[in-house]
Amino acid sequence: MDEVIEIYERLKTMDASLNMRKFSCEYLGMSETYLFSRRYYGKPVSEKAKLKLYKQLRSTAQLWLGVYEEYGRAHYLARHRQYTDIALMAGSALLD
Repeated sequence: MDEVIEIYERLKTMDASLNMRKFSCEYLGMSETYLFSRRYYGKPVSEKAKLKLYKQLRSTAQLWLGVYEEYGRAHYLARHRQYTDIALMAGSALLD
């Protein structure tokens, strides 16, 4: 659970509009209240949600790489690296 919250916090620094409800839906593929209820009841995030998180982060990293290859701007490559690093965090959370 802590790894997923840490990933959420890192993503929030990159996207100011990200909130826990949006994260639960878009990154975990669950309901808006999923992460709230997991934290409240002290239950771990499901493997299915962790896998969805990993896939979403890898997909976003690849998207930024494609944008970088098309336009060649350094900040697009930096964004790709950020998402790749966070995806690696999600991958290790999945293996735990």
